[in-house]
Amino acid sequence: MIGSQSDLESVICYGSEPQLQKPSEQEAVNISIKGLPWVEHDCLEWVHKNLILKMFYEGWIAQSTSNEKENSGLVVEEFLKQANNMFHCGIVTILPACCSTTDSVRMSKTDVRAIEVNMKFLLNVLTVNRSKLAICAEGFVHLYKLDLKEKTLTPKVEKKYREACRNQIMEPKQLFHYFLHGVQAGKETVTIVMFGNPSVIGMHIGHFYCDPKSPLWDKNLLAQVTTTPIPGYAISAAGVSNSYSNLPLLI
Repeated sequence: MIGSQSDLESVICYGSEPQLQKPSEQEAVNISIKGLPWVEHDCLEWVHKNLILKMFYEGWIAQSTSNEKENSGLVVEEFLKQANNMFHCGIVTILPACCSTTDSVRMSKTDVRAIEVNMKFLLNVLTVNRSKLAICAEGFVHLYKLDLKEKTLTPKVEKKYREACRNQIMEPKQLFHYFLHGVQAGKETVTIVMFGNPSVIGMHIGHFYCDPKSPLWDKNLLAQVTTTPIPGYAISAAGVSNSYSNLPLLI
């Protein structure tokens, strides 16, 4: 029976790939990624991490137009091909249009190594990562020190004050107040540090370097990073901007 422990060991140790049927050609069940055999689980985790790393290097992987969807699909297929070779798996993709949203991963009942994965499920890791960026950023918004010193203002005046602060921080021409930049003051000079705001730095390091689920937590993937690319900074900046923009005007 394909999928036994002996078959797994032979594949891992000797690279003899078993011939697998697609779950769509057999009786299949929908499962979560956590329910996969550990080899296939690690295979899909590797794809997820490399998709995030590509976004970190090159920016958001758009999926709106038909061309963008086709290109993003090619990216996924390439990473999955590499992962299958690395982990000796035979995972194939199914297009989102061919299955319901609940069919993220499908596995044959008779062959635990015959697995299909929804393309949309793999790409969705990018959206999830952006959401986590915004959540992480919420923990650093207080570094902008926008709390009111005057506690006796009326709600109307307080709202007007917060609106003015928000407009100032979100205006790129306000170099000394713009949310993205930091300021280093000397005795006679003041230097604007691009991407140097403590809130942006704290969130960027916390999300990409201190999160165990981040690709940069993986030492093998981290070794590929020699410097933080501009798109990586831009993604962090967008997370902070989104977090601050969504703050209520009356806190």
